[in-house]
Amino acid sequence: MIEILLALVLIVFLNGFEIVGFYDACQFTFHPQGKKNEDGANKYGVMNDNKMIFWRVKYISQKKLGMFWSKPVCSCVSCMGSLHGLIPYTLFCLYYNPILLFLFPLYACVVGAMAKLIQSKMY
Repeated sequence: MIEILLALVLIVFLNGFEIVGFYDACQFTFHPQGKKNEDGANKYGVMNDNKMIFWRVKYISQKKLGMFWSKPVCSCVSCMGSLHGLIPYTLFCLYYNPILLFLFPLYACVVGAMAKLIQSKMY
């Protein structure tokens, strides 16, 4: 029982750090005046000097899914726990006890809170 709880705590921490890292890697800013292809902006109006490596993920998800539905993908650290926690928690449950899958909503909330806590301590 203790090893399951320790493994779960470790997964929560690692998943929280993954969420914060992915959130930071998806950041970009638009040109202040909305210009495209000038003043350091690319053809989408995204500033070239401060876009991160996965900026296209956020841009495309906001374009295709909208602002609200792109939150679990890459726009909201607290919301990302529900999507980014799905695979690690499922693998954990399949290894230890599949009945724990019913506690995924609780895990998603804990991971979201952990990611928010990590992010607040970083900035």
